[in-house]
Amino acid sequence: MEEIVSLIIPIYNQELYLKKSLESILNQTYKSLEIICVNDGSTDKSDEIINYYMNKDRRIVCINKKNGGLVDALIVGIKNAKGKYICFLDSDDYVGNKFVETFISNIENYDFIAASHYLKKDEQIFINSLSENKVYKKNDFETLKYNLIFDETKHELACNILNSRWNKMYKTDLLKSMIKDYEKCKGISFGEDTLFTYILLNYAQNGKAINKNCEYYYNIGNQNSMMTNESINAHIKKSKEAYLMFNELIQINKEENYYQSIVMYYYLIEPLFQRMEYSTNVKQFKILYKYLKSDKIYNKALQYLCNKTNGKRKIVFWARKNIKCAYIYKLMLRIKNFL
Repeated sequence: MEEIVSLIIPIYNQELYLKKSLESILNQTYKSLEIICVNDGSTDKSDEIINYYMNKDRRIVCINKKNGGLVDALIVGIKNAKGKYICFLDSDDYVGNKFVETFISNIENYDFIAASHYLKKDEQIFINSLSENKVYKKNDFETLKYNLIFDETKHELACNILNSRWNKMYKTDLLKSMIKDYEKCKGISFGEDTLFTYILLNYAQNGKAINKNCEYYYNIGNQNSMMTNESINAHIKKSKEAYLMFNELIQINKEENYYQSIVMYYYLIEPLFQRMEYSTNVKQFKILYKYLKSDKIYNKALQYLCNKTNGKRKIVFWARKNIKCAYIYKLMLRIKNFL
């Protein structure tokens, strides 16, 4: 008898993407699924779409709740999961028909399994591959945590297991055991996947990485994303909240010389620069520049990355310290693309 896999989909106002997401799940080659839609207080037509598919397929269950944010929705889904294993699908993404099958055929007796996936921007699709096939034991996890986002040994972004939540399958009992720690992150709306994966590595006894594509399509071009719509001040505030929470988790676990939190902060700020790439709003850029120029955390992250990448980012560091107009900023972006 096939093991039941609980597939958790947190949903908040995703009527433009939800149909494609749900259709991709219903077309899975692996059929023993419990599909948990957590409707986090949507105010658009997401609930109508969920109800339509619930009537179409009895494997779908819906949990309606007041809006509490992504972390809260994930926790509700985990608490209600009845399957032996859990996978996640964000409601603006979609998966190929062998998404679940790829995991279930490789997970064996591991606490979690991670795989490569796709990045989709507009009509372009890129593969984000794991660095190698590898089995991880408990004593490997300290190194994984130390290189969670930026791999100091390779001087580049880490591709060991990736810090994403949705490129993995997990034992349900494991995720239920770590809920108490993840509940501390309920107020966090940026970087929540990194925090989730860090906590996971504190609880798991083993894990497996496969350099095989799980057919998850992560939609980085979603214009409804909070990352593209937040004001500069709100974006920086939420980034800093994530940084402080990461530091709190690190201190609880008595980690020393741990730089991943400032690296996370750096990459949470990056979308603000990307948003301005084609902007002519010099005023907005001046606001961002003025703030970051005196932001100790951001400048510490820049200096750290400059040192760890053998100076490759020094041009970017220089440019940001000397930006006075949008023209120089655009020049900086062109330089950065060639690093």
